[in-house]
This record gives sequence, structure tokens and C-alpha cells, in this order.
Amino acid sequence: MRINKKLVTFNHPFLLDEIEQELPAGNYTIETEEEKIEGSTFLAYRTLNTILVYRPQHSRKTHIQYWEISAHSLSLALERDVKLTQEEHSQNSIYNLANKIGSQHD
Repeated sequence: MRINKKLVTFNHPFLLDEIEQELPAGNYTIETEEEKIEGSTFLAYRTLNTILVYRPQHSRKTHIQYWEISAHSLSLALERDVKLTQEEHSQNSIYNLANKIGSQHD
């Protein structure tokens, strides 16, 4: 058995199907527990659990929180976050361009 850990960052508050509350933007650790598939002609692993870990940055009163989630649910949430971030960048670019054009006419 092995555990892989990776850091993911959400730029916006987000929801996951497995969690009944909105989670804040920030860094989260994803822990994936995997087991080796025996009898395979090549090295292969099967995912047993995916855990989302939240470690509050500046709060001593809040404890580390763990949720078991699906990899699919996580993937969808990350895709939504990327789309929101891209939309914000696009809107900021349009706003900056409009301001630049407007200042050239003054």
C-alpha cells in the first residue's frame, strides 16, 4: 500500500458533493491511498481512498479537517475553479483595454 500526497489550490470558494458546506478558497492536501494490483505483468495500483485535507492557515481554534471524496468530484471542482479564474482574467483584460482606450481619447 502507498499514499500519494499533492497540494491543490482553489482560488474561489467551492462545493463538493460529499461535503455539505462550502469550503473556502485556499490550499488543500489531497491524500490518495492506493494498493498494488497483484498478478499484473506490470506495476499497477488501484485507488482505495481519496482524502481532502484542510489545514487552516491562521486559526488556532480550528482543527485540521479530513473528508473522503471521489476523484471525479475533485476534478469537477478544480475545473470549475479554473473556469472562474479564466473568466476573471478575461474580464480584467477587457476592463484594462477599455481604460487604456478611454485614456488615449482624453
